[in-house]
Amino acid sequence: MEKFRLDISDFVKLSKKNNTKELEIATQSINRWVQYCQYHYFMFEKSTSEEMLLDDKIFSMKYDDTNIDIRYVYEAHIAAFLTSLHALLDSFPYLLNLYIPVKAINKREIGWNHDKFLILYKGKSFYRELISFYEDENFNKVKAYVNVIKHKNLIRIENHGTHLEFESFGYRARTVKDDKIKSTPKSEEGSDVLKFLQNSHNELIPKFFDLCRSVQADLVNIEKY
Repeated sequence: MEKFRLDISDFVKLSKKNNTKELEIATQSINRWVQYCQYHYFMFEKSTSEEMLLDDKIFSMKYDDTNIDIRYVYEAHIAAFLTSLHALLDSFPYLLNLYIPVKAINKREIGWNHDKFLILYKGKSFYRELISFYEDENFNKVKAYVNVIKHKNLIRIENHGTHLEFESFGYRARTVKDDKIKSTPKSEEGSDVLKFLQNSHNELIPKFFDLCRSVQADLVNIEKY
């Protein structure tokens, strides 16, 4: 499993704003969220071998020597992984505003909000990459999943003995063209849970750190001139 880490020193020496303490805390949080993601992802894989899924489906057995049902173990790690991933990804706009504050802005408007925040970086070299992340379908599915389980109800999971499937849940597909957002409601139907988590882990975390590196490259260019 690849190790990801954000090195604050690379950013602090490039940032002209006196916010070292805030940057340090934000960076530490990001590095912790990554570790939480990878821990829960690993534990999910460990608790969903075909043998364990059959034990859960047919016998409703307990996990290892605990008194906890296997189902509760893998459900908890699914929820914890996606919640941790959502927290990691949601931290980027706040971090971006620390690195490159474009203007005085109401803190409530800092987030994955195109019209009030993201568009303020339109002149930056990483802007297209930033919008690509905003449009990413996996990102929007993760956001939708976490918002449902936080504010409404847990999304049920069916054990087929060889694999797990989510019950359907809705999300919004977003595209930006000519600075206008098109938001299309969609439904994720019967997703294979392992594939969903694999795609989220293997695509979104590297993409997050690529975006951080692009911001760093922009800071380097600012420092040159």
